[in-house]
Amino acid sequence: MDDLSTKAVLINARVRGWQARAVNKTAAQNAEQCAGATSGTGSFSQKLFPQGFPALKRADAILTVARKVIQSLSVSWDDTGKGRLVPVKNISALSLRLGQCKDDLALAIPPCRDAWPSAMEGARPLLARLFREKDYDPKALDRFSIAWAYAPVPTADWRVEVSDDVAADMRQSFALAEKAKAEVMVSDLATRLLRPLQEAAKTLASPSKVFRDSLICNLREAVAEIRDLNLTENSELDDLACRVESSLANINPEQLRVDAPLRSQSATTAYYLAADANDLVEMLAPKEDVA
Repeated sequence: MDDLSTKAVLINARVRGWQARAVNKTAAQNAEQCAGATSGTGSFSQKLFPQGFPALKRADAILTVARKVIQSLSVSWDDTGKGRLVPVKNISALSLRLGQCKDDLALAIPPCRDAWPSAMEGARPLLARLFREKDYDPKALDRFSIAWAYAPVPTADWRVEVSDDVAADMRQSFALAEKAKAEVMVSDLATRLLRPLQEAAKTLASPSKVFRDSLICNLREAVAEIRDLNLTENSELDDLACRVESSLANINPEQLRVDAPLRSQSATTAYYLAADANDLVEMLAPKEDVA
């Protein structure tokens, strides 16, 4: 495998928000009693603003954009979901777009604070006896944040004094760990193709089903991301992306709406390509140790 430390950096990105929900144990107990259920078997999570909270919704939308930016410009690098690789050429764009999201979030939170008292009072009659004033601490808005930090990709160039045998074991351990991480990356990218392929196969197989242009645009985006993020130059992934691009991604969505034979053929193509993508994902799935 090529030395990724010259091609990419690691990013630790945190996008945090608040769901505006609260666990109500009393309501859960009441529900258990009404149902004749054993105590402790139920749970109850209630919306704090059932009438809606537009200002808070805008803040949530900014977090969604930030998560999509991270997803589109980086790729998974370990099975925890936290480690991600950013190609060197994407660092500037990622920093710029996340910075814009962070600035937008800073502007979105003050209106939430201003609207908080009226939003709380609007929830009171709708929640009735479920309403608890203790659930409405505006400090919850402090949970909204977007932060990120870059770090170099580790290499096997250790500067420690060990025996040749120990050094060899360390290098082998490092190589195996890097191989596993590379497989996580390839699986991530293959999954990005698998989902829109499955959706295309299902939708196009139904001749009367209406679909948006995004059915094909999502495939184009997935192919573009593979071109951008396949840092280990995995040949199977490249081949899959090429086949999707040549057989499906370049089709005009409108043609699929008016050309029934093309639609049927494309549904079959999407089905088999999805099967290939699924095979690649399953092949790279972590294997459980057998006792």
